[in-house]
Amino acid sequence: MQEALALWEERERRQVEILASLDEAEASLARGEGRPITEESMKALADDVKRRGRTRLAAERNASNLMDFRVAPQAESDLDEMTR
Repeated sequence: MQEALALWEERERRQVEILASLDEAEASLARGEGRPITEESMKALADDVKRRGRTRLAAERNASNLMDFRVAPQAESDLDEMTR
């Protein structure tokens, strides 16, 4: 019985938190703080995320001084055999 009561209380607490979060979001929208979502704005967001990701990846590669190397097929085969 105590476990059931504890589960119910937890569910009620989460529900109150969700409702408070919704109230906060609605108030934010009422203040004009929202962002319109259109096909064009979603494309711009995706482009921005890709640009930032590529910039970050380039910075990480430069920071670790990694170079791109190609491995000859025979060398790759030899490596595979060595790790078996």
